[in-house]
Amino acid sequence: MAPDRLAYCLPGAYFLSFAFIGVFAPYFSLYLHDAGLAAQDIATLIVAMQSMRLLAPALWGILADRRGMRGSAIGLSVLGSLCGLSAFMATDSFRGMFLAMVVLSFFWSATPPLLETATFAHLGDRLPRYAAIRLWGSLGTLAAALAVGQLLNTYPVGIVPWACWLILLALLPVSFMLPAATPGRQSRGDTWSQFRQALAQPAVVAILSAGFFMAAAHGALTVFYSIHLSQHGYQASTIGLLWTLGVASEIAFFMLMPRLNPRLASNLLWMLCFAAAALRFSLIGWWVEWIAVAVFAQLLHALSFAAHHALSVSLINRSFPEKHAARGQAIYATGQGAGALAGGLTSGFLWGMVGGSWTFTASATLAFAGMLIAGFSAANAIGGSRKRS
Repeated sequence: MAPDRLAYCLPGAYFLSFAFIGVFAPYFSLYLHDAGLAAQDIATLIVAMQSMRLLAPALWGILADRRGMRGSAIGLSVLGSLCGLSAFMATDSFRGMFLAMVVLSFFWSATPPLLETATFAHLGDRLPRYAAIRLWGSLGTLAAALAVGQLLNTYPVGIVPWACWLILLALLPVSFMLPAATPGRQSRGDTWSQFRQALAQPAVVAILSAGFFMAAAHGALTVFYSIHLSQHGYQASTIGLLWTLGVASEIAFFMLMPRLNPRLASNLLWMLCFAAAALRFSLIGWWVEWIAVAVFAQLLHALSFAAHHALSVSLINRSFPEKHAARGQAIYATGQGAGALAGGLTSGFLWGMVGGSWTFTASATLAFAGMLIAGFSAANAIGGSRKRS
């Protein structure tokens, strides 16, 4: 693919992919709640989506690396997601909703790691340019969350799945235009041996372990943040603004990312990500009724999500050789999925037992556990991480 065309398609794919997330994350649980589902049922459906991240990314990563079809794999994952969402919208039974969510999540969970792989394959050693491309994802989230939030002031919550469907439909042709080039096939023995060596690196173990706890900490945020705000008197438009404020903080971070000192990014910033997450979830749990506190907590999203994500995917990319790049990102996505699954299930049970405040306190505790792992395991390992040839 021509470089100029690729430079256009990658930002477009990020914009639309994260626009889908920008609608789904803040509003889909509100849609399910408005449809009359109990908290446990809502958590089950959301966790069904998260659970597929344990299996699907690895399968898609192997397919992309071995068969040389990263670009077409992204297109197939988007097509499957569109079919799954269509089935979800066509059924009224909980069993049907659950099965459709499994299909949707199986295909969708492959899209972000494959997109990250295609981006780093395009960038090569120009990793600082990652922020400029990833920035379009944050812009997509911001635009979609803000637009749908405003629409919900006039239209019923039932428009949410339709908004998600239209975004996937727009993403479909763009996804098939992404690069399909990948290194030639390798012998299975050599591939598995080299992959195990890369996976056993202390830096990779630290990233995956600490990342698991960070993803688990965000479980309650994904499932219950909008409901938590609604129970404290926030209107749908304000909830959307708070979500978009968090994304705006992402944008600010990605603009500053190329200027960060690499050593700072490897150590101090890594620790600050987890500390910020612990503080953020504590504030959300106990003082969210104060709008100033809610605003500050969302600004911490720049560290608890944006900085952590950018550092993690970049370090994973450096730690795996190019021929294993898709599987490296897939393993990271699988670890994130495992954490999100654990956090989502835990939050579903805690929400009904002890309420929102203590549920988010548990999230803060998980973030603190991740900070301990980062502090004792990752500080030195990350600084010495180098991509193997």
